Amino acid sequence: MKTETAARNDERPAPDAGAIASLRAHPRFPEALKYIAEALTGIYEGNRIMNAMLNDRARGQIGYLILMMQWASPTQYGARGVTMARLKTACVAMNYCSPNRVESIIAMMRLFGYVRVESDPYDHRVKMIVPTEKLINNYVERWRRHFQAMTLVMPEGETGLAALERPDFPAAFLREISKVYATGLRVANASPEIDTFLDRNCGMMVLLFLISKSAPESANRETLRAAVSISGLARRFGVSRAHVRKLLADAEIEGLVRDATGDTPVTLQPRCMDGIEKFYAATFLTFADAIHGATRETEANMVT
Repeated sequence: MKTETAARNDERPAPDAGAIASLRAHPRFPEALKYIAEALTGIYEGNRIMNAMLNDRARGQIGYLILMMQWASPTQYGARGVTMARLKTACVAMNYCSPNRVESIIAMMRLFGYVRVESDPYDHRVKMIVPTEKLINNYVERWRRHFQAMTLVMPEGETGLAALERPDFPAAFLREISKVYATGLRVANASPEIDTFLDRNCGMMVLLFLISKSAPESANRETLRAAVSISGLARRFGVSRAHVRKLLADAEIEGLVRDATGDTPVTLQPRCMDGIEKFYAATFLTFADAIHGATRETEANMVT
């Protein structure tokens, strides 16, 4: 009998399993995974307050959502822009978080300079939530690192890197991603095995850091061992040691890691590696499709 969570995961749209398996079979895919793990943990901004407010999935989803709403369509009245009411409605509809949570998140994002609030030029009674260059640049840099990893396994990586030099590409790229979101498809739906990491404060960063610092066990190439300490992980990502210890203990119960609470190196089990590989294969495939669509849009604009 399926659990309620397993049944729900089966019902959620996910990227094509066959395409994911094909990409994972590429001989350089492990290298691409290692690259993205090192790249993302290298640019991560550990902030204790922000991490306490947002888990990794919510941070990414709401940041993307703000940019999607801001860049939804060409500039005409009522066609785009972010208000607190619109953001709350969207977050509830997409099951991201509660309306009160949205207000807390935006307060934190304002505090750390990721968004600002301005009056709507068409109606000064309406307050608009505007993404700052800090937020935009944060995502552009993350896309750049993803595209660099993609160059190891698919030609769209090079296309995306070149396109990022065009000032109109980020908005076009997000519009393509928003089309995917509108269908209900989520990259994370392809890898329910690692929900424990995705749904915890800094959980994904902890997992990626373990991958970045690990080497395959000689007896089993599907497992990795990382010599890291709980206190070191806590310091790096601005969370408590108790939080990291609980995260890894729960992951061990789920068969994702081994030796998580002792002094020996943490071992990432095959189930964990299966989940993280599916997650990034799905990410690369989704980004590749968005690169194609955004490139067509920007090239068409150059012609007109």
